[in-house]
Amino acid sequence: MESNLNRLVLSLSKDEVRHFKLYIQKYDTSLNERKDLSLFDYVRKQGDKYEEDEIVKELYGKGDKNSFYRLRNRLIAEINKSLLSQYYDETNLNGVLFHILLSRIFQEKRDFVMAHYFLRRAEKKAISASAHDLLDLIYADMIKISNETLEINPEDIIQQRKENRTILHNLQEFEDILAVLIYRIRVSQNMSKGNVEIMRLLNNTIKEFSGNKELARNKVFRLKTYQAVSRILLQEQNFKALEKYLVNTYKEFVQDHLFDKNSHDTKLGMLTYLVNALFKNKKYKESIAYADMLRDAMQEFGGVLHEKYLIYYYNAMVYNYTNINKYKAIEILLEAQQDPLIGKNKFNLTFVNLQLVLQYFDIKEYKKANKLMVRVRIEENFRMLDQIFQLKILIIELMIRFELEDFDFIESQIPKVRKEYTDQLKDGALERQKLMLDFLRRAIQVDRLNRDKQLLALAQVLLEESESDSDLINYKEWMVSKGF
Repeated sequence: MESNLNRLVLSLSKDEVRHFKLYIQKYDTSLNERKDLSLFDYVRKQGDKYEEDEIVKELYGKGDKNSFYRLRNRLIAEINKSLLSQYYDETNLNGVLFHILLSRIFQEKRDFVMAHYFLRRAEKKAISASAHDLLDLIYADMIKISNETLEINPEDIIQQRKENRTILHNLQEFEDILAVLIYRIRVSQNMSKGNVEIMRLLNNTIKEFSGNKELARNKVFRLKTYQAVSRILLQEQNFKALEKYLVNTYKEFVQDHLFDKNSHDTKLGMLTYLVNALFKNKKYKESIAYADMLRDAMQEFGGVLHEKYLIYYYNAMVYNYTNINKYKAIEILLEAQQDPLIGKNKFNLTFVNLQLVLQYFDIKEYKKANKLMVRVRIEENFRMLDQIFQLKILIIELMIRFELEDFDFIESQIPKVRKEYTDQLKDGALERQKLMLDFLRRAIQVDRLNRDKQLLALAQVLLEESESDSDLINYKEWMVSKGF
């Protein structure tokens, strides 16, 4: 049974778990006797199988549940405080909120010197984070404090607040126009024209909702517009319109010198979107060309974002070469497998190994595929993957074992898979996976696959089902290769 505590605990990273245990140890070193820690460990161990009644009985016997509810609420509060203490100054925005809170504490104490000191710290961080909404709050507090002490002259603060409110008003105007633009794009039935149609909608929206003629050329507004429009087209999987929009927008941004160190992340993100849109539109060579541009851009500004985008680059190259030259795709994956930056992130390494499994399967190198699949399955982070994704990976392993004629393994594993993923297999969206398990179970029992009526019926349904990228392996192609 899922609860807020369950969701909260399972969302914690290893560093956050370690920090939490150190955090509560500051107050009580007898960790073995703490019920809150016992509850915490139980939730982590059980995951989605968490049962409240079971842990209540373990901790309190058959007593009143009120004690458990108090424990649960206290644990949630302690985890929250641990997270706040871990991340209070992780970003400028976090720092702003932290210093505002400290100022409010000292205002309550009527120590206005310290309250003003923390507001100045908050102001500095808010300016760095371009958090103009929080700056408005900071200046309001400063003016309020000025009424309590002669040491603070409110005139300068009032002027700063006026200047900030002008900026804030413009930003809010941006958000209003973008909200209307997003709505109009969503309801438009003519997005096939891509950039032309989007720009017409944008210009019309600006004319209706703003008297600022220069708004369309404003850098902040243009960057926000790109982020909003590309996100919508991506969500709607309108890759043709997305491609046209991004090609023109990227060219315009480069010509107008909109990309700098502060917008470098936006540039790399735009190139990543463009690479993926071209791939979806089956323009593989063009996608690879932009992937090369992404690789070069990753080196800019001392390679500050190289590590963040490295996996996206490898992704793009592998997906494209899978459709052009599978052996080249394998070469790239083997390179990625040895890259120390990829190895730092176990999930990225799992992705690389899984992609290698799929490539080896496609070229019928089943022994190599099986060896890597075992590695993928036994890694500890496999159990941290979404359970539907786990199920699809395990079905691929069964297909590999079928090619290796390891029928004993298939016979023993299918019941285990069905039992462990019972809830997932009830999902209608996983009908193909359910059918594939039925097919493999029957296939290991017959000599001639395409002569068995039951297998013919199962194969027919799988051949008629629409293809899905999420299957990881194309079931249709595999069925055809078996003579169906």
